[in-house]
Amino acid sequence: MNDIHLDWIEGLPALLAAARAGSASAAATALNTTTATVIRRISKMEDALGVRLFDRHPAGLSATAALEVVLPWAEQMEAAAIGLVTQLGGLETRAEGLVKVAAVPVVSSQFIAPALPTLLARHPDLVVELLPGSAVVDLVRREADVAIRLARPTRGELVSKRLVAYRSCVAASSALLKRVRPKRLRDLPWLSWSADMDDLPEARWLAQAVPEPNIVLRSPDLVSLMRAARAGAGAIVLGEPVVDASPELTRVELTDSSEAPELPGAELWIAAHQALRPVPRVAAVWDWLVEAFGQPPRAAIGA
Repeated sequence: MNDIHLDWIEGLPALLAAARAGSASAAATALNTTTATVIRRISKMEDALGVRLFDRHPAGLSATAALEVVLPWAEQMEAAAIGLVTQLGGLETRAEGLVKVAAVPVVSSQFIAPALPTLLARHPDLVVELLPGSAVVDLVRREADVAIRLARPTRGELVSKRLVAYRSCVAASSALLKRVRPKRLRDLPWLSWSADMDDLPEARWLAQAVPEPNIVLRSPDLVSLMRAARAGAGAIVLGEPVVDASPELTRVELTDSSEAPELPGAELWIAAHQALRPVPRVAAVWDWLVEAFGQPPRAAIGA
């Protein structure tokens, strides 16, 4: 044990991912590598440490007593590495390099991507990588530098700021309204979430406001629902900023709208690790996003 070389440390990501995921295949997916690579790196650590860290079985991996001892130290090593990189990042003096931003797809496509020329005009050496916000990202472990979330973060050493508070509205294309000429909400064909997502506020509102609605499309993908709405397939419940940023859609007010339950509201928050927030490249992206969301929707996307 006293003669251990430190080259086994490269197996730490595999060890931590496997411990958190419970299987080598899930760990490989998280690390964007192969299952064989994960197993090989864990085996190398086991050989170097002289202990068995996982019991292998068909259902996955189970922790051994040795892993229970090793895991807290491995997590401390991970935290130390993150702290080192974060402190080095604080030595930057110019806004340049890669900034990873996590946001739900509709926010990325409707607001962030169209506003990018403004950021690049100010900071041409920045590169923005948009991550799917549907995937849970850990800002503490630097899976993203900045995240836009539907709720204020309450855990971890994070700083946050509310970007916008908004209400939802009923929206449809002008073509659909001309074709159907609805007088009441129930006259409209509807686009809604998949049945297993009926607990979402928008889906609950539709069920309450329109008994037995004529739903013509269900999908777990908001971008697909929006495309269908723009094409005139049906009406949709969307956040007002998204509707205002979509020229093909218009808000719908019908005679029974006032009798329906109040439409749901929500907030968007921007968050980053408190140690990264002052780093020039992160600060530049943060300030740009705050500015973009503080403008009227069409101005924010350069329309």
